Amino acid sequence: MPYNYPMLSFRPEQPPDIAAIRAIHAGSFPTDAEARLVDLLREAGALSVSLVAEVNGVAVGHVAFSPVQVASGCVGTLTPTPSPEAIA
Repeated sequence: MPYNYPMLSFRPEQPPDIAAIRAIHAGSFPTDAEARLVDLLREAGALSVSLVAEVNGVAVGHVAFSPVQVASGCVGTLTPTPSPEAIA
């Protein structure tokens, strides 16, 4: 029997998405540390990319990239390793 999967779409984050993004992260990890980190990165203007995943117009996921600098002085982008907790 065929199953109709809802259409998942991605779009850039908008200011009205902030509360939903916070809730997605807070609900996906044991503490709200990740949600607070995303808020702090956003406030610092350090999110290079911030995308909201939607199904039927409802935010169901979030992905963000921010540049990082390690002790060696190398600059790169911190990318999370997908895990069940990181994908909401």
